[in-house]
Amino acid sequence: MLRLDDTFPCMRITVDLPDELLTQARRRAADEGRSLTALLVDGLHLRLARRVPSVSVRGQLPVSRNRGGMQPWIDPGSNASPLDAADDDSAAA
Repeated sequence: MLRLDDTFPCMRITVDLPDELLTQARRRAADEGRSLTALLVDGLHLRLARRVPSVSVRGQLPVSRNRGGMQPWIDPGSNASPLDAADDDSAAA
């Protein structure tokens, strides 16, 4: 039987796993007659082989086409001014 250390260059790392996940992983490795390391390596290979959708596939964020800029009573130099204007119903009057 080949050992994982004999076939792949390895690096030791420390990973924090939830207790229940580690218990399930150890149980699955034992059921399959494999080491926990081999199970984790296979799992990482499977996960990394998946394509993650790019931003264009997920969808672009909408961009406003409105013109006119900020209302005259909003101070662009103040972080509080736009928030105050959003809370104040009488500001537009």
